[in-house]
Amino acid sequence: MFYIIPISICAVAAMFVGSVLLLLFVENRRFWKNLEQGGAPTEATPAKVNLIIPCKGKPEGARKNIEAFLLQDHPNFRITFSIESTADPITPLIRELQREYRHIESKIVIAGSARSCGQKVHNLLAAVEQIKDDVDIFAFADMDALVKPSWLRWLAVGVGRENCGARSGYRWMVPACNNIPTLIGVSINNSIATCLGKNRQNLVWGGSWAVHRKVFQQAGIGASWSHVLSDDLAASRAIRNSSFDGKALRIHYVPQCLCETDTEFTWSSLFEFVIRQLKITRLYAFGHWAMALLALLVTQVGLWGSVVAWSSVMLTGERGTRPTLLMFAFVSIYLLGVARASIRQSMARRIFPQWRRQPIARYFDLFLWPVTGLFALVLLLISSIGKRVSWSNIHYRVESGGRTMILSRNIESESWPVRTTRSVPQPKMTSRAALPAESVGQQQS
Repeated sequence: MFYIIPISICAVAAMFVGSVLLLLFVENRRFWKNLEQGGAPTEATPAKVNLIIPCKGKPEGARKNIEAFLLQDHPNFRITFSIESTADPITPLIRELQREYRHIESKIVIAGSARSCGQKVHNLLAAVEQIKDDVDIFAFADMDALVKPSWLRWLAVGVGRENCGARSGYRWMVPACNNIPTLIGVSINNSIATCLGKNRQNLVWGGSWAVHRKVFQQAGIGASWSHVLSDDLAASRAIRNSSFDGKALRIHYVPQCLCETDTEFTWSSLFEFVIRQLKITRLYAFGHWAMALLALLVTQVGLWGSVVAWSSVMLTGERGTRPTLLMFAFVSIYLLGVARASIRQSMARRIFPQWRRQPIARYFDLFLWPVTGLFALVLLLISSIGKRVSWSNIHYRVESGGRTMILSRNIESESWPVRTTRSVPQPKMTSRAALPAESVGQQQS
């Protein structure tokens, strides 16, 4: 029974980690509630915002999301849709919505194919290059995010003031079905969302964030993007390493900028999505990845190790203090996880009251969190190996420092043939060869 001692140590450590996380969730819940009680933000003279949305893929289900961006109640904004090619299937839908919402100034930027950075990053850079000088704030969103009408007001208010380097939301996954892979993916993602709050460790999420033009330029975000795969983690690093007017910049998390994302996973798509996200985090934000690995490792070893050790002790016929303590450790760790999940559910209902209509997802997250945690731990360990990442039918290799090489592209449509590219020096932002933008709206570009 030599393993009882290390298991006991892990169990005690797991209870400590669980208690710390529980306190974090309590504090974040208070932060979410206080921010909500402040009411919707208002500004006498709101800054002009340019919202950039990189778009790609099939239009099924995308109409309501893109339409939600066009229906923002911010009084002074325009939208730039950035696509790789007019052959992208999403292009006709964007043009149709532009015609329907001609009163909203918008344009399409055709970025072309990336050569030495992620395709999404390439699209963003092409769009930023064509933003007019009268714009104060750059806002960024993902096409699959469903936002509320006040989303852009919450995102843009206060950006660039004092030490606010950026304001960010996150995605809240809503299961489109209740199969096991979807429930696991939703639980993993949503547990991350509620770890965000009023702290110094926040990171930007690329699907919902805003930055002031002067911060974007001074922090060198555009330059940091020129050879990377991850737009948000590279931007986070640039902002956190910068200061403005002598003050260190921070990333402010805004719960009201949580975005619903309808989600349906198969086992293969779940593995692909989670491993890609974890591997990118390891390559660009190693500290956050390592802390997640340590916390999950301690918790899972303490939880399951207590069960195994208790079973072994009971099989030997031993009774007394040791098996009682092992069972106490298991129950304590499990209940700490249930308490965190309960707080997480109450936090979500403040932003998404309709979350009550997802009982299966809520109960799975609440009571089966050990299964989700074990699955996440396995994928974290898998993500510790290799530097190759596949994303939207493009295969990349991320070198030291985050520099990205495009290895190959898969067939996407008859008009997008297979082509293999090598890493090519990227042009500077000032000379980026994006095609002319197509504009619709109050002011023609």
